[in-house]
Amino acid sequence: MKFVDARDLLDLIGSGVEWQTTTGLIDEATLSILRAFQRKPAGTVSACYGKRPDA
Repeated sequence: MKFVDARDLLDLIGSGVEWQTTTGLIDEATLSILRAFQRKPAGTVSACYGKRPDA
């Protein structure tokens, strides 16, 4: 899984530096939400990490 920088995500959405104006969320709240999304698949991925898929 590629790490997505918050700035890349904001540019993709189209908000860029006007994120707080667009969403009403401050940077700290946004980062908490993004980190939660990043951690969510960790349990699933860690069980398969380093293993080859069945062919």
